[in-house]
Amino acid sequence: MASSTPSYTPDELFASTAPYYAAHRPRYAPEFYALLADRFGLDGTQRVLDLGAGPGIIALDLAPLVGTVIAVDPEKGMLEEGRRLAAEQAITNIDWHEGGSTTLPAMDIGPVLLTVMGAAYHPV
Repeated sequence: MASSTPSYTPDELFASTAPYYAAHRPRYAPEFYALLADRFGLDGTQRVLDLGAGPGIIALDLAPLVGTVIAVDPEKGMLEEGRRLAAEQAITNIDWHEGGSTTLPAMDIGPVLLTVMGAAYHPV
């Protein structure tokens, strides 16, 4: 008997949704970024990690405040959309990496001042 619960990989679940996610996911208020800049002394030289970055909802807005954003997400389609949006906005200081919290140690990204994680949806 076949299972009634479909089995999908993250690639299958989110590949076609990335543009919609990027277009319709609520953005964070400018005050959020001002708070980060003040609290962590962001002056355009720091390295920060956006874990579960999706299409760069936080990474794109944080990039002007820091030296480098390391954007990590397990879904290739989300990363491709983030790269597309960064190119559209002429943002060049985001490094996009496929992975997640379990693969982070092997990624050898080096030290970061700050790690951010926005609201994320993770199917089981």
